[in-house]
Amino acid sequence: MNEKAFFLRRINDHTQYLNKVTDTLRGRSNFKGTYACGCKLGHWLCGDAEGDLLDYGDDTLDVFYELYKEHQKFHDVSNVALRSHEAGNSRQETLAFTQMHVLSAKLITLLLALDSITANTIIEQHTQAA
Repeated sequence: MNEKAFFLRRINDHTQYLNKVTDTLRGRSNFKGTYACGCKLGHWLCGDAEGDLLDYGDDTLDVFYELYKEHQKFHDVSNVALRSHEAGNSRQETLAFTQMHVLSAKLITLLLALDSITANTIIEQHTQAA
């Protein structure tokens, strides 16, 4: 998590995944989707995320837990969209596609919140040390 623009990179990871799903639903690809811990964002969420965020306080962990939960929902819904597309169920595909984008917006908002919280904590630490 020490890399520059860490959370913006996680947003990029998520957006790339969303684009793969969208391309498949539009007939331009054959992406099968993954479970929540199988994508790049999920790898961090299911791995080092909680430990990375421990030092930032309870509010940060609350945002993390919400992000984790919403990320799981996103994968469940995106997989419904992909399976519905394969089955030719356009109504269910469209409903899942819409819900997928609503969840995507939530994920991005939560990642930006983590970026803001962690950046402000770092600034406060440097200000106090000076």
